[in-house]
Amino acid sequence: MTALDAKAPLLLPSPHSAAAAAAAATPPPPGAGVSALLDEPTDEELLEASQEIESLMELPAALVVVQPAETPARSHAAAPLVPSAAVAVEEEEELPVPAFLHRPPSSLLPLSWRSALTAEQQQWIGRVLFTRDSTGRPRLISELNLWWYPPQSRPVYNQPPASPDPFFACRLFLWMPHRIWRLQLTCPQPLCTGSLIKAGLYRTIRRVLDIDGWYLMATEYLECRRCKKKVGAWSQGIIRQLSPTYSCQFPAVLTYKLSCDMRVVIQLRSRTLGNSATQLYNTLREQHSDAWMRKAIQYLGVCEQFLALCSARGQIPPPPQMPPVPSPVWLLTVYSYDVLARLEEYKARITSTFGSILKMDSTKKVTKKLAGIASDTAAWATNVGNEHGQVLMSVLTCTESAGGLSRMAAGLMRRYKLAGVPPPQLIYVDRDCCNRDGVSKTAALFQEWEHLVVRLDIWHLMRRFASGVNTESHELYPTFMRQLSHCIFEVDAGDARRLTEAKRSQLEGKHGMVELTDDAVMQRISKEEWRLHCRRRTRGPEESALLIQQLLDTFGGPAGVNNLGIPLLDALRIQDIWSTQRTHLSCIQDPPGVQLYTQTGRLTKGGVSLPVYRCARGSTSLESFHLHLNRFIPGTQASAMHFQAFLVDGLARWNEDRAAAAAAAPPAAADEGRVGPLHSYSGHLKHVLNQKSQRVLGLQMVTDFTEPAEYTGELIGVEYLYQQTGKVLEEVSLDPDIPDEAPAIEALEEDEGIEEDVADPTIFGPDTPSSSSVAAARSGVPADPPSEPSSQHKVAPPEVQDPVSQQHSSDSEENIQGPDGQPGYQHVLKLAQALVEGRNLLGLSESRVDRLVLLWTRLPEQDKQRVNYPPRYRERQPKGRFKAAKGKDTSCAGKESTQRCLLGVNSGPSTWPSASRLVEAVCTLLCNIHPAATRLCGVTRPRLALILADYRAIREVVLSTPRLMAQTEIQLFELNHRTLTQWFSRRQRGLVSAVLLQGSAAIPAGFAADPLLPVKRLSFVQVGKGQPFNYHVPAEQPGPSSGALPPPAAPAPPPDGEKPGPSSGGFPPPPPTPTISRTTAWRKRKAAETAALAGQELTLKKPRQKYTCSKCGQPKTLKTGHTHLYGVSFCAAVGGKTVEQWRDEVQRTHKGGE
Repeated sequence: MTALDAKAPLLLPSPHSAAAAAAAATPPPPGAGVSALLDEPTDEELLEASQEIESLMELPAALVVVQPAETPARSHAAAPLVPSAAVAVEEEEELPVPAFLHRPPSSLLPLSWRSALTAEQQQWIGRVLFTRDSTGRPRLISELNLWWYPPQSRPVYNQPPASPDPFFACRLFLWMPHRIWRLQLTCPQPLCTGSLIKAGLYRTIRRVLDIDGWYLMATEYLECRRCKKKVGAWSQGIIRQLSPTYSCQFPAVLTYKLSCDMRVVIQLRSRTLGNSATQLYNTLREQHSDAWMRKAIQYLGVCEQFLALCSARGQIPPPPQMPPVPSPVWLLTVYSYDVLARLEEYKARITSTFGSILKMDSTKKVTKKLAGIASDTAAWATNVGNEHGQVLMSVLTCTESAGGLSRMAAGLMRRYKLAGVPPPQLIYVDRDCCNRDGVSKTAALFQEWEHLVVRLDIWHLMRRFASGVNTESHELYPTFMRQLSHCIFEVDAGDARRLTEAKRSQLEGKHGMVELTDDAVMQRISKEEWRLHCRRRTRGPEESALLIQQLLDTFGGPAGVNNLGIPLLDALRIQDIWSTQRTHLSCIQDPPGVQLYTQTGRLTKGGVSLPVYRCARGSTSLESFHLHLNRFIPGTQASAMHFQAFLVDGLARWNEDRAAAAAAAPPAAADEGRVGPLHSYSGHLKHVLNQKSQRVLGLQMVTDFTEPAEYTGELIGVEYLYQQTGKVLEEVSLDPDIPDEAPAIEALEEDEGIEEDVADPTIFGPDTPSSSSVAAARSGVPADPPSEPSSQHKVAPPEVQDPVSQQHSSDSEENIQGPDGQPGYQHVLKLAQALVEGRNLLGLSESRVDRLVLLWTRLPEQDKQRVNYPPRYRERQPKGRFKAAKGKDTSCAGKESTQRCLLGVNSGPSTWPSASRLVEAVCTLLCNIHPAATRLCGVTRPRLALILADYRAIREVVLSTPRLMAQTEIQLFELNHRTLTQWFSRRQRGLVSAVLLQGSAAIPAGFAADPLLPVKRLSFVQVGKGQPFNYHVPAEQPGPSSGALPPPAAPAPPPDGEKPGPSSGGFPPPPPTPTISRTTAWRKRKAAETAALAGQELTLKKPRQKYTCSKCGQPKTLKTGHTHLYGVSFCAAVGGKTVEQWRDEVQRTHKGGE
């Protein structure tokens, strides 16, 4: 067993001899009065040696407290104990002291500390923490601090450093709450209330993992007066007794062998995309390596200056090895310890969540991560959410039947009843929505909620119809699903009109698109804009049945077959599905009088202010939650207790994020001058901060914090599964002095995270021609384009001698609309035709330039303007692995465009041909010229490569003609193979879809004749009025410097008719007592508060506690023959003497000893 693993009380060595020091390292057996060795000190002497004394001899301190050195310390395995005689100590002037004080400071340290520290660490720790009394015994100094920093390396060296240790020294954290703050602590053992006293220094010095290094941690031993048990001051039983003023200063999470700083643990709390334990492990390794290399460079740089003085390089000791960073599995084990310490608070926050519209759904994937004795015992993870996206309950069950969920439903109904919250109005499910007898299984499950309306999620119904198609890759499948949505929903006419006006104004202002029809504008509205700015409602079961029957008849006939003769629908299967699902059309209708939409803010688009809505219909939010529930449990498998801890922690953080989004709309932009709200998930810290600020400042500093109610006792997660299987959830000990049983997880995954998906899969745009290629097919492209093959050696066409006379006839031609619905497309086609004719020319003649200039002047004004390139950047990345950039601050909106653009080989930024009507017309004509790949000289050239080569030739000849560029503003931007391929693929798909839909009876999008219900406004998430959660905050104790705490400041008087909140304390301020001391006033106030809580009257004097003798069983009083003198108790019943005789004998002995 190494010194780091030893868990025994510290025994300071005697200074008389090395043999005595070795004997002192072994604790005497319990109850031994004197030692068998005369030179070994007794227990009383060892205890006295480790306690502070008032009269200390001050040594000349050669150490100055400096800034911390964040580098890790050498472990005891990597750095063997070096004799103190070989350590080079700085020369300093010392005052005359006794001979025994000339020993090195390392001899003051206990033996167990020496074996765990390097020689340099022994020197500076022994120098600053220990001293010797008049008898030569080592004693701990009286002025103790929490943090102690090593001496810095010298700025200038006159000789080579004897050791690299000063360059790699690390700081020390000294945790001694009883010695530093004089706090009264009680024994943490069960059924014991004895007080704790000092019992020496703890034998083990811990190594704590920090962000870029390591630091050391030492503590004290405390002994119970009653049960004589010893406990380290860093145990959870001691820390929980401390008030937040002191407990918040403890910086780490402790395990049996190593410890981890809280700054590292916090990095693992956020379950965001990419924030995995492996990623943190790699980051820590990088920061530790960089810090170690900087120290090594500094040390070797100093040694390099003295290479000429050294006869051999081997005389310079190399730098110590960098301590390895613990594995990612250990990091997650530490994180689970941190979660288990807050588990009760998280449970209370989960059971304090309510909602008026519930959603219930199940998933299987997360159950496969349950390992150990509970492996393969869970079949489903059932979750219940509300309209805000929060999760009210998540349980693991053996079955998804109503019988397996009855206890969960009973707990939810009891929660609403205890909190005094009205029952929910509506619940969405994916099954068991109705019954032939009239009462569904879901309604029977929540039988106490008589008015609960059960509805089927509409997306699940649409997916049932989708199972009747032959393949989802069919060209008509998107159209079928879009029209199925039109059969179910209708849009509010006012919202659609407002959105159409805003989109029209935006297209006219940004893109110069004028005279667009309503269909053309609605064609350009995205699904996201429909979701945010338009409300919908269901049509009704009768109307939906007629429309769905019409839809199935249409796509079940010739209109549902593609150009290969493959039908979209399986005739037998779709009819069976329709006969079954027809009865569920009444289950998907919106219940009357229930507000499903909430207005979260407003957004200006095209100068028109649009409302932003959030819909509570369906269980889409739970489907999004299921995508991230699997990431709550990091790794591939976890034990039952750690699975429970990760699940509860993920639920609490998920609900906090959803509550913040439901209470207020997100800010449009970050304001550097504005102070943002505190972003913390710790309810304990928020509660304590509000409590302190209310007492000291008379206000609450965390205004958006709502205290959770008391934990209702509902079974969550694995606890619910064990109730069904009859097993018991094992406990994980948080005592750092107990060996770890098993890691939290068994293996790791690469990607973990939380991200809400707010998209609604039931929303589709209007069923209008949406492809620009469809309009291009109807836009008057010449039917007989040039058919000659592409060849670089082709003879140029003859020059046009009279271009002006040819243009006179164009005025009388019929106006043609382009792919975007804009008029004047015939002029664009003619200019494109003239440009294509010059693709094989080395240059343009003057007559051809005149013709191109004339054709340019006849273009519509919107085609002469500068091209509006599609943006390649976004202010906020809505999708992808990392979703949003952190700390992104750019003053130019297009700064990221050059990084996100599509770059070809040896080319500049490229875009799609559809950005310009002229470029798109040129590419369309080139597609007709090159209908297929060509083979020239045995080399096959692809079709798109030929089109791209011709386009680049046209662009090159136009850009190399100065007069054409000066008299026109023709903009032929760069294309590459990728942008051309994407444009061509979209064009071909649009053409195929347009041909297949030609002649089919499409179901148009419906608009509601009468307005929908008014929307709800933003409000805080509903919280019950039950008993508030008890955070078990210990009362403040008077510190050594303050003497006593001042009475709390009286809170500001509430407005008329308003009662004081729960954070005001509920206690009246004590009356002014100017004639008594602050300590007496504080004790009287605390006694009055305790009596007020217990409902009792305040007693003026505390009854005196009577002690009973453990030997005779009588009270310890003088009448019964008991006394106490010089720290020794005497009982006359077993001592054989009277009290007076024993007292005289002890006094004579004491005077003779002096």
